[in-house]
Amino acid sequence: VCITFDKLDKIGMDGVEAELTEKGFAKEAITKFTQFLEKNDFSLDSLKDMLEDKEPAESLEKIMTTVKALSAGAYDVVFDLSLVRGQGYYTGTVFEVESIDFKGAIAGGGRYDNLIGKFLNQSDFQSDLSVFSLSLCRTALKFQTAVKRLPYYMKTDI
Repeated sequence: VCITFDKLDKIGMDGVEAELTEKGFAKEAITKFTQFLEKNDFSLDSLKDMLEDKEPAESLEKIMTTVKALSAGAYDVVFDLSLVRGQGYYTGTVFEVESIDFKGAIAGGGRYDNLIGKFLNQSDFQSDLSVFSLSLCRTALKFQTAVKRLPYYMKTDI
């Protein structure tokens, strides 16, 4: 569903419906999903209202609240239902880290369950993990820009 949803801007709502139908999803589920998309409210509260099992949304709320509390409000955590990162292999929550000073993600990652077993072609190999990666090029550019803004006397000490 996520991979199809990610194509919404390219194939439109009719294309999303057609692809989900082709993949064998129930007509009722597709209708409910497209009605949700047509509301254009992708907030966590909107998603939570739609779910019968509230636990996934509540878990995300807890993560967001915890990050905000631990960072003393220094970082903003935003729920973005449209974020789809390699959903062909991620099996749970995905995330990106963005800088307000730099367009695009500087880091990202997500949850992988049993991915190593898939690569080894061993379905019984259990491996539950989350992965985080940092874009060194983007981070270096951000650092370089920040250094250029420093007064000259501070640059010589770096």
